[in-house]
Amino acid sequence: MIKKITITGIVQGVGMRYFIATLARKHHLFGEVKNNTDGSVTCIIKGDKAHIHPFIKALKDDSPGDIAQLDITTLTTHKPYSDFTITH
Repeated sequence: MIKKITITGIVQGVGMRYFIATLARKHHLFGEVKNNTDGSVTCIIKGDKAHIHPFIKALKDDSPGDIAQLDITTLTTHKPYSDFTITH
């Protein structure tokens, strides 16, 4: 399963990308996270559904930022991932 999550609110300059990368690795997920020019953060996560749902819950509950909204979509294809990376 592959999910694209766009996070809005006060989510840049608070360690959000590092938090997401650490959380994704803890939940055995692959993908990437990046800052967007509009102040949001987007992550692509790939893994088992059983790992993605706890990741999303922890993202909501434990985030270092002030999340206003999570926009979550399911992707059918994306580039292959073998780790979780922070892109700039």
